[in-house]
Amino acid sequence: MGSLWYVNPLGFLQMGPILGAEWALSDSLYLDTHWRYSALGALYHLTVLGLSGLDMNMLSMGVGGGLKFAIPVPRSNNKVIVGVLTEYGWGGVEPSDRRWTREHSYAVVAGNAGYRWRRPESGFLLNLGLIGGVAVALTDRWWYNDHPTDVYENPLLTYPVWLLELSVGWEFGARGKRGIPSQ
Repeated sequence: MGSLWYVNPLGFLQMGPILGAEWALSDSLYLDTHWRYSALGALYHLTVLGLSGLDMNMLSMGVGGGLKFAIPVPRSNNKVIVGVLTEYGWGGVEPSDRRWTREHSYAVVAGNAGYRWRRPESGFLLNLGLIGGVAVALTDRWWYNDHPTDVYENPLLTYPVWLLELSVGWEFGARGKRGIPSQ
């Protein structure tokens, strides 16, 4: 069985770029793991900060995983991908004068569907897909930095998650042709 590594640069415009890896559990089932650097996502900034002009804590990120099912496309090296994913994320916000701090955390449950173009000879692949689900706030609190024991809780909200996926990556190990790994 093989593995693959990928990066989703479209995340810079959305909820943060993603670095990920998949491990083949069988010919058609993959275990996916990923790390999202939310602090560099334009849509993440807009969702968390609005148009407030506040500063994003550069430690805002998320980690997650899931399962992906690959359906080989006949007479092709490509695959249709369908899966589920989860993510745990955290982050923070501070004004430029650093008078107060806000921290938040969230959990995401989503589905993923797309198409994977594969080049087995080189290992190169390109994914194009859609991710849809919900993000549930787990914590959302803030405090004045000169009184850090007085913590204020914001309402915990649930947000829809709809993202486009455009990932590039490389397969390693058994790649085979027409979606069938080499023996």
